[in-house]
Amino acid sequence: MDRFSIFARIWKKQRYKNNFFSEGNDETFRKIYDLQKASIDVMIQNNTVQNTTVYDDIFLEVEVAYDDSMLIDGAHFDKADRAAFLEYMSGFSKSTLDPIYNSDRKNFTKLLNDLNLFLILSAPTVYEVIRFKNISDLGPLENLFSFVVEYDFEDVLSLIFAKNGNVSCAAYEQLNVLATGTAAEEDIKKAFDKSLCAQSRDTLAKWHQVLDNLDPEKKKGLFGKNFDIGLSVFEFAKIAKAFRPTVYDEKYFGDNSTYSVINALNDAINSGSYTDEEKAALQDLVDYAQQNFPSKTPDEREVLIATKFTEIVSENSKLLKTFGNIPLAENDGTFYDLILWIIQKGGLEDTYKAAVDYETTTTLQPVPVTNATVAPAKKSTPKS
Repeated sequence: MDRFSIFARIWKKQRYKNNFFSEGNDETFRKIYDLQKASIDVMIQNNTVQNTTVYDDIFLEVEVAYDDSMLIDGAHFDKADRAAFLEYMSGFSKSTLDPIYNSDRKNFTKLLNDLNLFLILSAPTVYEVIRFKNISDLGPLENLFSFVVEYDFEDVLSLIFAKNGNVSCAAYEQLNVLATGTAAEEDIKKAFDKSLCAQSRDTLAKWHQVLDNLDPEKKKGLFGKNFDIGLSVFEFAKIAKAFRPTVYDEKYFGDNSTYSVINALNDAINSGSYTDEEKAALQDLVDYAQQNFPSKTPDEREVLIATKFTEIVSENSKLLKTFGNIPLAENDGTFYDLILWIIQKGGLEDTYKAAVDYETTTTLQPVPVTNATVAPAKKSTPKS
């Protein structure tokens, strides 16, 4: 079983598990993965029928997740967060969809990223409760937010690879303009390093550190602004987080490591922050990893841990939140972020390699910058 089977399984509701995800060969699960992506594309392309839009469906399911959290799970939200969430949801209507959100995939991703950004910055207590709730047949809301990363990854690369001379690039120059007049202005100016514009496998990780380390209040004034290609700073930050540096795999799964992923799980078990049921599930995963890791390659270990994780949460979806809150090392996110990386790794790395190959055979013109605006960065990567 490969990473594509994991992706497909984690995305569907449990009721599909027994009849849809029988054990099969790699080719079978690759087809499932491709069909999953194709079904979402078709869903977006066909989103033209009045009163039955995919946007309405998703927002309705988000509201259901919120209601269920209170009525069934007994969740308590911060009063200000609850008021902000209800106001945001009530403002979503047909008028919002026309013409901003139509059947175009780019607008679909913008819709989801706008919702994601709002929840993180303006209703964090609501976000933490509903982020792992199932949304329609697409799986947890957090998966849906993460899935759009694959659509916009090459746009981020185009900004980084569009150079201004030998040092800077469109990504930094445009961000510097966007930050002007905001609380984040000085932080962005001080953060510049030419490595942020390097054609390197580790460049995205550097961007993640710069943007993730901003104070939440500073993010509020900056993350909703758009680069000239229509990508928001928040989308840029999320994609930078999704594409991991070269040391990441070795750090958590390498032959010479102490299997940091197991250490993170053990720390959670010993923290006193989890119920006996949650600790038992974590221990199950630890025991499985310790038994199977020594004889496997790093890539095989990644697939093993993600497969076992999927098996556990398929039996009890409430454990998804448990795993989602287990912290890894600084700037490495959570255990759930690690699982998402394993799932999306192949597609993101293919896009990165295609962009690098394109850059080595293409001469880009410098991108002019003025005090008022930034000229659009020419899209530099071929469509997949």
